[in-house]
Amino acid sequence: MLEVARSRIHASNVRFQVEDCQKTFLPDDAFDSAFISLVLHFTESRKTLLEMYRILKVGGTLTVVNLDVHALRGLARARSLARILYHGLAGYRIKPPKNFSLRTW
Repeated sequence: MLEVARSRIHASNVRFQVEDCQKTFLPDDAFDSAFISLVLHFTESRKTLLEMYRILKVGGTLTVVNLDVHALRGLARARSLARILYHGLAGYRIKPPKNFSLRTW
């Protein structure tokens, strides 16, 4: 995803770097806002949220985007599952990871 972002965003005030969201090397109280997307279900959510709190300035904003298929109903749920499956399979250049379909559903 970093390579995709780097190829699409060329702003001089944007820097990309790899960090462990549960224990970053970023300083305390460094950011006005932080954004995490599709992260919490891959981590120990408590550690991740505490780390985001640590790097945010007092009064800072944390935006969390997470997929909750169970909140969707009917056709919206079916469309969401189809998109997850399609984008997941199409996103892998060689082959999907072992047990991909089991983890997707």
